[in-house]
Amino acid sequence: MKDFSYERHGSDLINSRLCVIENRAQKNRSIANLKKLHSCIDLTSLSNADNENSIADFVMSVNTFKENNPDIPNVAGICVYPKFVPVVRKILAVPDVKIVSVAGAFPHAQTFEEIKIREVELAVEAGADEIDVVINAGDIIDEEHSKALASLKDMKKACGNAHLKVILETGAYSYDSDIYEASIIAIKADRKRHV
Repeated sequence: MKDFSYERHGSDLINSRLCVIENRAQKNRSIANLKKLHSCIDLTSLSNADNENSIADFVMSVNTFKENNPDIPNVAGICVYPKFVPVVRKILAVPDVKIVSVAGAFPHAQTFEEIKIREVELAVEAGADEIDVVINAGDIIDEEHSKALASLKDMKKACGNAHLKVILETGAYSYDSDIYEASIIAIKADRKRHV
């Protein structure tokens, strides 16, 4: 950088050189950010065609990820349907990767409450570290907020020590106020006391 001076090269050249240096720094930050984002992803397989063999292969791709990508952190979790949690539990060899299961009548939450709760319990019993459920958008749209809250609280209780993640499906709502209500209800469901 000492070869460059305002007197010798003028402001335009100095500014262009500074832009190159700044862009290089920005690129390095971007790469670091992408690596960080990769470590936050739940690698997900929720296909109607999933089977034990395809899920086993899916898990093996996570097990071998570091061999092929030593400078990139692994994913945060592997997300599957509840019936495949035992397959993931058996094959997963990366201790920091969580086992995530959808449950609670995913993806629409449109079944009997007892079934939603039992599905959460079964997924946790099978070895899930985290449960992903969808808040019932119909309850929110119909302003049945206490019903939606009670359902989430029951599923949270069924999780035991497993983490509960609530999916809002914001595209189902016509009004921002519904998204707001769903968000508040999801927060309240995770609290010991009402917010």
